[in-house]
Amino acid sequence: MNDDRLGRLKLIKQLSDTGMSTVDITDYLNRHNINTPKGLAYYPKLVWMTLFKYKRRLERDTQTERLSTTESLVIGYQLKR
Repeated sequence: MNDDRLGRLKLIKQLSDTGMSTVDITDYLNRHNINTPKGLAYYPKLVWMTLFKYKRRLERDTQTERLSTTESLVIGYQLKR
């Protein structure tokens, strides 16, 4: 991820963490001429989805990895004589 995109994501998350709503964040970004990666204006649903996906990415990056888990079932029985 390039620095410009990462900086924009961090800004949106920081604004959200300070208590701003998606509408407030949208207004802030558009007032400061901060456009989407495609050069378009932000709208509330896009800000919400951007935050949702970025938070999921952060959670994935901080989780520990499980290398492998192996389970087996062993059934024993005894023959009667």
